[in-house]
Amino acid sequence: MKLIRRCKSVDSATNTSGIPARPKVVKGFGADMSNVISGSSPLDDDSRFDPPEYADNEEAVEELDIQFEDVEITILPDGSWDYKDETYEWAAPIKGKQWRGDTTDVDLGDAVSMVEHIDDLMISMLPSNPGDYIISGTAELYFDISGPVDEDGRFYRDDTDADFDYDSSRVVDFTCTPA
Repeated sequence: MKLIRRCKSVDSATNTSGIPARPKVVKGFGADMSNVISGSSPLDDDSRFDPPEYADNEEAVEELDIQFEDVEITILPDGSWDYKDETYEWAAPIKGKQWRGDTTDVDLGDAVSMVEHIDDLMISMLPSNPGDYIISGTAELYFDISGPVDEDGRFYRDDTDADFDYDSSRVVDFTCTPA
């Protein structure tokens, strides 16, 4: 025995028996559902859900002096150079892994980034002849600090940028002698 079902198409405004369907009433919203349609919510007026308000960005300048003495480098035939001691202890901060600004307490970078900044500044001071050299000097590095501050005028560390200012930075008292 084979069972065959036949279905007739039903209009969405009618139920399966062909009788017009009654509109469903959603309880709790009343006759007008304007608050559902407009997308408003009782939570919209709750200020606890507003994002934090920061003051306008403040700006400052940090100076960082790094003195390096008797640092051994090898200048290669292509004009680039390598440091004999690639731990860069001479460019590392005394405490921690990051240099911090004295006045802003903002992270300025680690030893590797400081070496890169110093390299950019002393590229024109190095001889073009390949060989081993000993360099000494003081790097005066400037950083432009910008970001929001708290009520006490301190920068928020996580939301603050410290950009190296190449034009204001320099290497002074620089010496480069053959090793």
